[in-house]
Amino acid sequence: PLTFRGSTNSNAGGTVFNRGNSSFDVWSLPSVSNIVVRDMTFRGGRDGIQLNNSPGVRLTRLTAISNARHGFYAFFNSHNTVIQNCISAQNADFAIHLQSSTNCSINSSVLWGNLGLRFRTTLAPAYVSNCVIRASGLANYIYLRESPIQANHNVYVLDDNAAMASAGATVEGINPRLSNWQQAYDHDWYS
Repeated sequence: PLTFRGSTNSNAGGTVFNRGNSSFDVWSLPSVSNIVVRDMTFRGGRDGIQLNNSPGVRLTRLTAISNARHGFYAFFNSHNTVIQNCISAQNADFAIHLQSSTNCSINSSVLWGNLGLRFRTTLAPAYVSNCVIRASGLANYIYLRESPIQANHNVYVLDDNAAMASAGATVEGINPRLSNWQQAYDHDWYS
């Protein structure tokens, strides 16, 4: 696959794209497939990264921060998107919004803001594993979903009356507390 790789020298600031205009996306990737984007920061735009009709894209070690809408937005046939080791924080809307895209996975990432993950696709679930996800504020959710999500080994932070999930499709594997996980899997905290 074609790889877009930024600097891994975070002490020097790394590779930062700052749009400085909330009307436009920092990076928009329409109609591409099987590419890798890694080691970059996207800030100051409408969406940090927007995928449109872009299947098989892998986003690794990216930061999407302080965008006017979503950190990462994959829609319209951006199937099999993988978001791994990424940070999406302080974006005005969702950390990640998946729409009309199936078999997407989010692994080992931090989604920190008012709203966590929005997933709007029928049939095939999204997969969320080994993530830290925070929601804050009344009527905000970790998962706002109209389709199934399979979640395991995540840490959830609910602040200021935020809720775990909205009404709609099922979320499987949620254990909001370590004690819930211990009880569900019959493990002690040393496991």
